[in-house]
Amino acid sequence: MDKLRYLILGASSDVGIAYINHLVNFGANAGVIAQYRTMSDELEELSVHAKETGFDLKLIRADLSRSDDIVSLISYIRAEIECPDRILHLPAAKLNYRKIKDADWMGVAEDFNIQVTSLGRVLSAFLPDMAKRKYGRIAVMLSSVVCENPPKYMAEYAVVKNALWGLTKSASLEYSGKNVYITGISPAMMETKLLTNVDEKIVALNAANSKNGRNYTVEELNVIIDDILNEETDKYNGVNVYPGN
Repeated sequence: MDKLRYLILGASSDVGIAYINHLVNFGANAGVIAQYRTMSDELEELSVHAKETGFDLKLIRADLSRSDDIVSLISYIRAEIECPDRILHLPAAKLNYRKIKDADWMGVAEDFNIQVTSLGRVLSAFLPDMAKRKYGRIAVMLSSVVCENPPKYMAEYAVVKNALWGLTKSASLEYSGKNVYITGISPAMMETKLLTNVDEKIVALNAANSKNGRNYTVEELNVIIDDILNEETDKYNGVNVYPGN
């Protein structure tokens, strides 16, 4: 296959930075359009590193909670690469543990737009083109809360992730048989920026109770993402993969 065209949404996340760095360091024959909401030191350093190695990385700022920004992002993608071959969807608001009586429902609506609406509009724009070309690989960051009872005080998180899972399954069914595969990923807890608002005791307890005695790492996740997005892979479609669990 010619140079693969990646679209990574939520590229400033720890997972996004780790995966782009993985592509750069392994000399992948790829070009990446990386959407971010807020520039971080890590993303800026990665941009410099990619430029030094000649890797084709284009950064585009877009607030996925805003409709106009999503429209502009899709127009930018069309102008640059017409249609991505692979999409990695990672954006999310920070995780909060709150009782339902204290829930921030306006915050849930914003996170719904960041995660679900943005992916829906990107899929609407590019899935038809992927189907025509008979190639597409899409990985969507989900969570174990979509297929088992979520822990207490995670209603806000569970609402959005279950909606995202519904979109993932529906899209995978609609495009089944067209060599377009859409897969969910629900890794075990990883110590990323998304956990900033989570009590350190909860994070430590999860690590102690995990099968390896530690929390999962973004570097370990890179291997799983590669497998899901591989052009030769046909075992993943409309399923939720559970690395580290």
